[in-house]
Amino acid sequence: MMRRSDKQSALDQTPPQLRSAGYHEARAGWTRWIDGVADPRLAQFVGEKYVSLETFKKSGQGVKTPVWFVLDGNALYLYTDADSWKVKRIRNNQRVRVAVCNMRGDVKGPWVDATASIIEGEEERAAHRLLDRKYVLKSIGNVFANMSRRTRATIRIDVA
Repeated sequence: MMRRSDKQSALDQTPPQLRSAGYHEARAGWTRWIDGVADPRLAQFVGEKYVSLETFKKSGQGVKTPVWFVLDGNALYLYTDADSWKVKRIRNNQRVRVAVCNMRGDVKGPWVDATASIIEGEEERAAHRLLDRKYVLKSIGNVFANMSRRTRATIRIDVA
């Protein structure tokens, strides 16, 4: 945990538009202060790279998928191919669960019940900017995605 003086010196080097949103510069990029997360259930996601997203089939059976995400305020944002099964399941049933996991999907924290929605417009563009900033490989993948003309869906996860 950073001491207050360390936080203040990092805060002094942070651009004003990010500072007002509670960001500071960390080794892995721009991250929010843990005490800047309003919902304590979301504190486990700060500084993590993957979440396990569990969506539900019509039968009620859960399907878990590890995905990249970004935490912004009280929402998690993630993206995937627009024609993926998880998007189809979310369109059918917005109830989801999320938990911190590793890249293989091994869950490392408690599950949190949430609601998912497909977003578009300015909120989608803002989410992609945050994801690009957090994951350099996503920025590189954007070039190939644009060449292949594959469409992506951006998903907002709100804790229930």
